[in-house]
Formats: sequence, C-alpha cells, structure tokens
Amino acid sequence: VLPKPVPVPTLLELLAVARRGGLLVLIEDDASLADNLTEVLQSRGFASVTAASALETERLGDISPFTALVDLRMPGEVDGEAMRKLALRFPGLPMLVVTGHLEIAPPVHYEGYFAKPFDTTDLLAAIEHLYRAHHG
Repeated sequence: VLPKPVPVPTLLELLAVARRGGLLVLIEDDASLADNLTEVLQSRGFASVTAASALETERLGDISPFTALVDLRMPGEVDGEAMRKLALRFPGLPMLVVTGHLEIAPPVHYEGYFAKPFDTTDLLAAIEHLYRAHHG
C-alpha cells in the first residue's frame, strides 16, 4: 500500500524487486506469523494471498500461484484439511509445510517441511528454488 502522492523512490524500489509470476498462497492461522512472512516475502519481490482456514482456501479467487506455504493444523478443522483442499484446487502445486505439529503427517505430496520455529533463510531458499524451477 502506497500513499498518495506516491513516493517515487519507494515505488522504484518495489518495482526493482518485483517478480513476474511470483504469487504464492500462505495458509496460516497465526495472524502475526502470516503478517511477518508476508512482509519478508514482499521484501524479496514475492506477492502472497493468505487464508486462515480450509474454508478460506475455497475463496482465493482466480489466481495462479507458483507454490504454497501450508500449516497442517487449523483450529476447528481436521488436520491437513487446508492442504488437501489446496491440492484439489491447484493440482500439482508445489507445497511447503510450515508447522509446529510434527506428529501430523502431510496428507499430500510436499516439496519441503519446516518445523516451527524455522530458519527463515532456509524457507526463503526453498521458495527461491521453487520459483526458479517454475519460471525456468
């Protein structure tokens, strides 16, 4: 979000790091963590859409993400349900699991597994790898 009048140096800085096709889905019920991850991703030129429940994954709109970060446990839902719904909505979408519940087995194939608390640098490296693989 930029104020009006738009600060041109800020706009140029954002455009310099923006990535074409750099949209990812973030499924996380912890609003603080989701905000922090969104901010870090934006600093690397990625855009994200977030959902805090399995139901919200059905309301994501007409998007084309290149990957997803998914928490396995959402309050009031069957473990892994958001991941299952995301896999149905976006067949073949590479997913990275980000969870504090190591006892839950991911219900579908995933590209990486990050136990909370995780090293953000490692997570960003995995996202960068998936972005490069998707965009050649």
